[in-house]
Amino acid sequence: MPDREITVVHVDTEKGWGGGQNQVLLLMQELLSRGRRNILLTSENGELWVRSFPLSKIHPALFRIESVTQANQADIRDFPCALKVLKEIMDLSRGELSKGSKTSRGRDVIIHLHSWRGILFALLLSKYSGYPLVVTRRINRRLGSFSTLLLNRFRFRMVSISESVKKSLQESGFQKKISVVHSGIITENFSTGSGWLFREMLGLREEDILIGHVGAFNGIKGQEYLMDAISVLSERDVRVKAAFVGEGNELPALKKRAEMRGLKQKVFFLGEQKNIKDFLASVDIMAVPSLVEGLGIAAIEAMAAGIPVVAFKTGGLAEVVEDGVTGFLTPGGNVLALAERLMQLAGDEKLRTSMGEEAKKKANRDFSYRKMVDAYEKIYYEEIAMMSQGENNG
Repeated sequence: MPDREITVVHVDTEKGWGGGQNQVLLLMQELLSRGRRNILLTSENGELWVRSFPLSKIHPALFRIESVTQANQADIRDFPCALKVLKEIMDLSRGELSKGSKTSRGRDVIIHLHSWRGILFALLLSKYSGYPLVVTRRINRRLGSFSTLLLNRFRFRMVSISESVKKSLQESGFQKKISVVHSGIITENFSTGSGWLFREMLGLREEDILIGHVGAFNGIKGQEYLMDAISVLSERDVRVKAAFVGEGNELPALKKRAEMRGLKQKVFFLGEQKNIKDFLASVDIMAVPSLVEGLGIAAIEAMAAGIPVVAFKTGGLAEVVEDGVTGFLTPGGNVLALAERLMQLAGDEKLRTSMGEEAKKKANRDFSYRKMVDAYEKIYYEEIAMMSQGENNG
């Protein structure tokens, strides 16, 4: 990879916090550790702003954060301010060149859009600044016809976080090249947890098998299917309990579902938990019955902790879980198949151990955040080189 100075302008205008924002933070932290200059355009006082702001104190010469407000995709009120920021970068690079700098930071700038809300904003920013654009698509959902028509008219590099997301883009009629870069995690953060605290808090015995689930209660994570599977296992006298981590609008309905099925003593709702590594250390099996999933970070984190995963074969989960090796994949929405695989793992400690070991290997090999950053840096340099070549030919 060329040893050239680059500036990455990250755009993520979401106010809340989710897997996508966590990926942005990981990416910026690693780029900063490699000496890359980063500018973040995000919603002031949003979660990403709050969690990223300390980077400006740690790396004052390399990190800058600017406010961009967006109520919806059509809201580009802060576009002039963002364009001014990029003009300042251009002016700075010209000054460096006049002093004999060997690299052109003005040319070596890349814009990276991370949240779909800012797609029009980023496209215009790239067009009017002249800097290349990389767009990461994280959602496994087809584009609308207008969006597809708009995207096909602009030049940029599309990146999907899974082959499944790539396929949904292609089925939408998106005609440009799509690169696949799997999201990454700090795998070593999930292999050092201590589960005794959670198991003690839940009143579990040593022989109790705990099935875990981490995800928002939003209607697409499939918690109701897991609840029904637990009900099936209870009817078969399988000694399992389940713990759900997360919040969301569908949580009250799921609690009522557990009560109606007589599972109040077998199912625990733990709300949001910051100490995920210790929670995972308490879990014997991770269930990920999502109906829609771009990739499946919850599954990857569980695998990094050495836990076998039982998941629906939907979206990017088929790229994360290796069926019969690191866990099991079952048909989406099939409660009985989900219950059967959970029961198989619950009754076979050796299988849980062997699958957990393979899961950890796969997480470390395929989903390290450093591998993700390497892939993005390669794409940045490719796009900068193509832009420079186009300017020279012009």
